[in-house]
Amino acid sequence: MKKIFKFILFLIICCVLYKFYIFIFVNSFSSNYVVNKYDVFEKFNKTGKNNVYSFTIKNKKNRYVFSYNYNFYKKRQIIKDIKYYKKNKLKCIYPIYLDNKYSDLYCLYSDSQVSVSYLKQISNKDIDSIISKLDSDGYSISYSDKSSSSVKSDFITVYKDNIVDDYIYTVWYYKGINIIDSNGVRKVKFSLHDKYENDLSMIVGDYYVTFNQRLNSNHEYSSLILYNLITNKKSLFKLKKPLSINTYINGVYNNKLYVTDNDSRKQYSIDFVSKKIKKVGDRGLGYKKLTNSKFEVIRANKDNYFDYTVNNKSITKLYGDVTLYKGSYSYYYINDSDEVYEIINNEYRHPILLFKVNGIKELKVRDGNVSFISDNIIYNYNDINGLKEIVVDNELRYNYLNVYDLMKK
Repeated sequence: MKKIFKFILFLIICCVLYKFYIFIFVNSFSSNYVVNKYDVFEKFNKTGKNNVYSFTIKNKKNRYVFSYNYNFYKKRQIIKDIKYYKKNKLKCIYPIYLDNKYSDLYCLYSDSQVSVSYLKQISNKDIDSIISKLDSDGYSISYSDKSSSSVKSDFITVYKDNIVDDYIYTVWYYKGINIIDSNGVRKVKFSLHDKYENDLSMIVGDYYVTFNQRLNSNHEYSSLILYNLITNKKSLFKLKKPLSINTYINGVYNNKLYVTDNDSRKQYSIDFVSKKIKKVGDRGLGYKKLTNSKFEVIRANKDNYFDYTVNNKSITKLYGDVTLYKGSYSYYYINDSDEVYEIINNEYRHPILLFKVNGIKELKVRDGNVSFISDNIIYNYNDINGLKEIVVDNELRYNYLNVYDLMKK
């Protein structure tokens, strides 16, 4: 009896240790299983604060691809049920996860996968019927087309209900920034004088960083202004060696700011956590340029702006010379018709049409959020809210380069 007890105790300890190992050290895995005659391929990736499950679900006739960012504490086979709804050419599934969690409808329209937001854009009546049937079955989806309450601040209008709770937007207003989140708007002033082109500011980690326009006696930049978007505290980062007024920002990579001084022909990286400045380029070394998420060395020091688009031959071979972005767990691309698609799980032949908006500019991808400017509006798309207006500002028609940004708290 004692031997049996010791053996059972040993098995329990091994099981606990295994679960502890998985929880701490395993950040990716995949599973294959069957739910309601659907084959489910499930892939998990933990990147930072994101716990992303990506799925390919198929049967003999249909194939659906989607992702769900939720902390199930690294459990496997999290889909427990799949509901199916059909109306004319629209065929949708509704997955139900562990603990009765659910997220969204995933739909094929004429056999191509599209978002609920896109179906709403084109005023598809069948999606309304399916959502009504879903509601009568006791389920709901995260998407809502209800109007958001607006807040006006000076010359801008903010739809704060459309902002995901843990995200912050910054919008330049010539002397500083408007900081916008689901609670509203607050204004932070950096300068007494107007600066129309916001070419000397960027978000780096938790900081909004801008060059201090109060120059030294030699007409040089001697400090940077740091505004912590989490703590709402402003500070100065003093430069041991001043930078000329012909300095410009290359971009941000791995939470470091890269700048080039055209007068001295030197490039620097600035780390605001360690508070260190390092020379990383000059005429002899060459200059770091970010292309396809990697550094390459170039010889010219002028007009070296980091390129945050990426290349993927498998995608461009299928869809031509599209503008391609990489999120934490998906690719996004824009075609010539101003349609934005998402590709999940490397399902290159199964892109998801998210939305169509004319004249997209300044597109940025942060995790599952796709933000951009069109006309005088900053939009955001995600699977929770769909496509929503965030900010309306008439100045965006004239000045839009690097005017806005977003970050996760």
